[in-house]
Formats: sequence, C-alpha cells, structure tokens
Amino acid sequence: MSLSLSLSFPKFIQIETVRECNARCRFCAHGTGQLLEKGFMSEELFDKIASEVIEHKDEISRVQLNELGEPLLDKKIAERIRRFKDGGIREVLLITNGALLDERKAVEILEAGVDILRCSITTINPEKYPLLRRGLNLETVLANINRYIELRDAINKDSRIYISTEKDPLLTDEDIEQWEAYWKNRLSHNDVLKISELFSFGLQLSSVDKTRELGIELSTPCIPMMQTIYIPYNGKVPLCCIDFGWQIPVGDANVSSLQEIWQNDIFSAYREMHRNGRRKEIPLCLHCDGWEPKQNLAGEKS
Repeated sequence: MSLSLSLSFPKFIQIETVRECNARCRFCAHGTGQLLEKGFMSEELFDKIASEVIEHKDEISRVQLNELGEPLLDKKIAERIRRFKDGGIREVLLITNGALLDERKAVEILEAGVDILRCSITTINPEKYPLLRRGLNLETVLANINRYIELRDAINKDSRIYISTEKDPLLTDEDIEQWEAYWKNRLSHNDVLKISELFSFGLQLSSVDKTRELGIELSTPCIPMMQTIYIPYNGKVPLCCIDFGWQIPVGDANVSSLQEIWQNDIFSAYREMHRNGRRKEIPLCLHCDGWEPKQNLAGEKS
C-alpha cells in the first residue's frame, strides 16, 4: 500500500474476544500485572463487529481473533472462525500458547477453517521454560502442538502453523538453535519459524530491558497502524495493539461502526502524523519498533 493513499477500511482486523490468559509469562502484561481490565467480549458486540467485517470482506486481508488473551479460553472460538470463513474472509489467524490445544479443540478449529495458528513456544529447554512461560507445562504444550501438526496434515493441510520465540536474556544461542532444529524437523514447507526481539510495548512493560528500544527514534510510518484496527474485548478502540491501557483512545465499537472509527478525525490525525514523519510527537510511538518485520527462518515476513 502506498502511504500517500488512505484506506477507506482497514485491511487487518484484530478482535480480542477474551482478555484473560492461563499463563503469566514474564515478558507479557499479564505476567507483570499491568493489565488492570480483563474480560470477555459480549455476544452482542462480537455479532456487530463480525457483521460489519464480513460486509467489507473484499477489503480485508486477515482477521486475527485474539490479541492480549489466550483465544482457546473462548468456548466459541471455533464457531467464530467458521463464521468469518463462511462469510468470505480470506484468512483467519489465532495466536496461542498451546497449553489448551487438546485434540478436541484442535479438530474444532481445523474443521472450522483456521488459516494460520501461531504457537508461542519460547524454548524447549525444560529448566528455562517454566521461568519464561509461568503457569504452563512444557510436556503438555509440546504434545499438543505435535498432535496438532498431525491433525492439520490429515484435516486441513492448507492451514499453516507459525512457531515463534523471543530472544529473552535467559536464552543462549544454543537454546535457540535447539528450538530451531526441533521444529524444523516437524513443520511443512508452508509453515514458518519466527524469532523476535523481546518487545516492551512501546516502553510500557516493566519486565523487559528497554535499552535497545530507547536507542531507537523512528520517523518512518508504522505500517500496521496504517492498515490495522484493534478492537479489545470491551469495544474501546485504542490507537493500536500495543496500547493495552488506552493511552490514546480513538473510538468505541459499541456505539460506532468500525468504518466510522477508522475514518474519524482522531484516528485519521494520528495516521497522518505517521505518514508525515511526525511519529516522534506521539510518546507511545517514539521508541516502538514493533512494526519491523521479524526474522523468519522459513516462509513469509510477518
């Protein structure tokens, strides 16, 4: 997309049907205790959002059905996937820690038509995993993901799997190499391994060393913000997905359409600031490098 042009509707939709998690990872706002508001999206709000998104299906590249929460806590997640796929959405993505991905749930989401399942598995080191992914059991997660791969190949071979890790200071180069070798032997050529820098959500997370990000002052536009709208569980839309505390609210999906929010003066003004190289004037954006493509070991860029 040329940044000189404005989209009339966002290409990427992030819908957070649940803001709660079964883990307390040390590099996440759930783990640091900084998420003060949690809950589940109401059926009324989800239905309103889904109906509008499907109306704009030809303008949308992807719907992501979670953000700051574990999507498998949503008992209706397979039903929601199916609604979007039946409605003509070309790609539906879920991001999970894998702990709740038992065989029954795996079959449900595969049969519903999920296009991408991204599994965040920071390490396969049994001593370090519980320090990083607090509250989860590595054996359970590995068994779930390995079984999911088998079921994917049998039920929906076109569905892709992304396995991701973060460069936490606890991890050595050897840890990451072992992680890479383990998954490369299991994934297909259409799947993706992703290695990311730890990210502080625009210097917000108290648990992440911010030295690297403090050394960055970007003037280039944030590509996701130019194309993406994030709707949290309560419908209160912030500037982007890193704004988990609503520092910059831009609209309310309970009372406005997504198109109205996307085109309103507030949201449009912030996108214009980015487009004109003025992101430094937005404190949340000044040191945020979350927009940069992450290192992929196979497949496409994120």
